[in-house]
Amino acid sequence: MPKVMHLYLGMFNPQAHLAALTKTAARYELVLISTHDLMTNGRLTVLRQALAPRRMVALLIDDDLPRIERALVDDLLNDGIIPVIVTAGATPTTFQQGQFSCCDLLPN
Repeated sequence: MPKVMHLYLGMFNPQAHLAALTKTAARYELVLISTHDLMTNGRLTVLRQALAPRRMVALLIDDDLPRIERALVDDLLNDGIIPVIVTAGATPTTFQQGQFSCCDLLPN
């Protein structure tokens, strides 16, 4: 089961947090969750560079992950791609109800 990681502003600085994310991505299948606002100002590019050579695909959702998009996330994981779920608002209920295994892999 993939690990779900909620991204936060502090993980982009210091660099040690990005290094920890890189190590985590090498050990686990990850689904990354972020708000739209957090992925501005070049942070998505920073994330791509930190996780290279792993590929990423960002999916924009409103407030929940419909069944068809959950299937897409599974397909991406099966292909070795890291899905980045970008929400327009709060964390979708799909991730709060255990559709995927949620965990905090990095310190705050």
